[in-house]
Amino acid sequence: MKIAGSSRKDGMTLYGPHYKVNVTVPEPGADPVVEVKKHHAGETVSKTKGIPVLRGMTSLILNNGIMAIVLGMQLLIEVQEARGKKHTLLSLASVGLSGYMAYSIAGNVQELRKFHGAEHKVIGNQDLGQPNDLKHVREASRISDRCGTNFIGFYIPAQLISALLPIRSETVKTLLGMGLAYEAFKLDREKYGKYVGPFYKLGGLAQKYLTTAEPEEAHLKAAIAAMDALLEAESGA
Repeated sequence: MKIAGSSRKDGMTLYGPHYKVNVTVPEPGADPVVEVKKHHAGETVSKTKGIPVLRGMTSLILNNGIMAIVLGMQLLIEVQEARGKKHTLLSLASVGLSGYMAYSIAGNVQELRKFHGAEHKVIGNQDLGQPNDLKHVREASRISDRCGTNFIGFYIPAQLISALLPIRSETVKTLLGMGLAYEAFKLDREKYGKYVGPFYKLGGLAQKYLTTAEPEEAHLKAAIAAMDALLEAESGA
């Protein structure tokens, strides 16, 4: 059974084929609050789903509303500047939203990193078929090949390539970089391993030093509680 996950500064969510389990730790030292819900797996279908590069742009934007607004505003600013017009308020609003997006990512980042590490450990431990207990989960790796952080390893070189293209719009270059990185990120690693391996190593370094941290016992217990609840729910599906 393939299990995915996402983390927050106060907990995490694990996703199975039929159910998702949300675990929240409302304050340090508190018992984790577990919530089990049925969900319908599947990605958002759009008209660009079968179009390379473009599908990556739309997928990433659809999953981040603030990013979509910021990029849209930046593109509008560029269009207006090309016409010899400047919109100070629009520029300030774009900077403000970009700052908010950065703050929302960085807010209480240490707890987020620890829950992210615990999420990787509990899923990796389950993939290995080990018992879902504190000893085995603690020993599991917090670096995951399936983590979205690996996208960074593809995005940086893709953005460098798009920056060299003879395109005036920086916003369009950013979108192209996202689309190119998405295509490379979606390549079958078993088939194209020697080509994409170095980019996953870069993503692994990003996980090790930026997006995850070694979890404490409380983070691990929350992850174990989430996995126990998910396995129980999926066993009855």
